[in-house]
Amino acid sequence: MEEPEKPIILFENILPGSRDNFSKASFKFKLFKDAPARYFLILLPGYNESGDPLTEHPLWMNFAKTTGGAMIGCTFRTRPKEDGSVHYAAANYGSGRALDLAVKRLSERLGEPSLLNLPFLMYGYSAGGQFAYGYSCHAPHRLLGFVAVKGGIYFQEPLEATYQVPGLVISGELDLEKRRKSIRALFEAHRKQNAPWCWLEEKGQGHKEAECLSVAIPFLETVLGMRLTKNSCRLNEDISQEGLWVDLVGHNLLPQTEPGHPGYDPLKIGWLPGEEVFEKWKTLDNGMKKYETG
Repeated sequence: MEEPEKPIILFENILPGSRDNFSKASFKFKLFKDAPARYFLILLPGYNESGDPLTEHPLWMNFAKTTGGAMIGCTFRTRPKEDGSVHYAAANYGSGRALDLAVKRLSERLGEPSLLNLPFLMYGYSAGGQFAYGYSCHAPHRLLGFVAVKGGIYFQEPLEATYQVPGLVISGELDLEKRRKSIRALFEAHRKQNAPWCWLEEKGQGHKEAECLSVAIPFLETVLGMRLTKNSCRLNEDISQEGLWVDLVGHNLLPQTEPGHPGYDPLKIGWLPGEEVFEKWKTLDNGMKKYETG
């Protein structure tokens, strides 16, 4: 039996400009040779940590291989606080451009112009999740969807198209109160604009990732299937009515959630792309029940 071809692994480092919000931006690319890449799976770790190991994570590798994704592990370092620069999670201030430029250089190195404009699917933990959201403010036209896990400070500068990007934002029931409130505020601000988002507060868990991948991966996989088909890429379309609207308090599916419908409260309603994701979400979530009971 022939052994599978080894993936292509390359690195790109982007030097910061004087006004950029990072001191280091390094990217590890992993491309599988089985079939041409359809999209980039962007993986982002916690604050100032290396994203290289994420491209070796067996769950993420299997996900990328089976869905036609090329992997990018991102490593950002922030500037010293005395510089007065914005956190690298605010993708509008240089870090988003660094990712875009790294992909451009990869395309040129490999002589593969098709890579240049591939869409992104993002997962980020802690500060990485803050960047995943931040990228939806930087280039929403390129983002298929994202999961942001247990971040702290989100730099909200949304564009109109930001509200069309499917998102799952996750907090931890036992995490610091300021993080939980920040994530909840982010969710509320975007649901007021009817963004196809869902909020999950993982019960009994603090700041660790815990079981987050068990819901994040099916969320991203289902969103990918909805927005990137064999025949088209639906990045500029509103797909919210193709998914499921869920009651965040009672954990029930809702039959009618059009804005203006009697009883419609966008802050108590979330969007999920499919039933598998819904079933996993409701086993982990305790958020709105806790908020409702105080």
